[in-house]
Amino acid sequence: MPRRTVVGYEVNRVAMLLAIMEKYLHYSFSTLDIFVNIVGGLKVQEPSMDLAVMISVASAYLGKKLKHDYFIIGEVGLTGEIRKVPRISERILEAERTGFKYALIPDQDTKKLKGDIQIIKVKSIKEVFDAVLD
Repeated sequence: MPRRTVVGYEVNRVAMLLAIMEKYLHYSFSTLDIFVNIVGGLKVQEPSMDLAVMISVASAYLGKKLKHDYFIIGEVGLTGEIRKVPRISERILEAERTGFKYALIPDQDTKKLKGDIQIIKVKSIKEVFDAVLD
């Protein structure tokens, strides 16, 4: 029986994200142990972390590392779509202030941003993994 160990995020949400990845990306997690840990002892309840969790799991599954300097945010729906995130412009500006060079975000309107951060907008999980995994 494979283990699902989740610290700092909702275990049922992780199970849903794994099911979405299995259905739309054809990954097979049925025989694998899955560990998800939000560092620093944080407990996150915001669904906009979905995409970051999925990319982390995919990175381990595929044996590919995440490209550096990426800020990743987006809620994932049951059909694999990436949903809009509230206050996205403010979040991008804060990400740039903390040193991120790229922002992978849902395809949504953003206020005119004055900065050097490169915005990559995605509509579904199928578009995501080529952009951020080496």
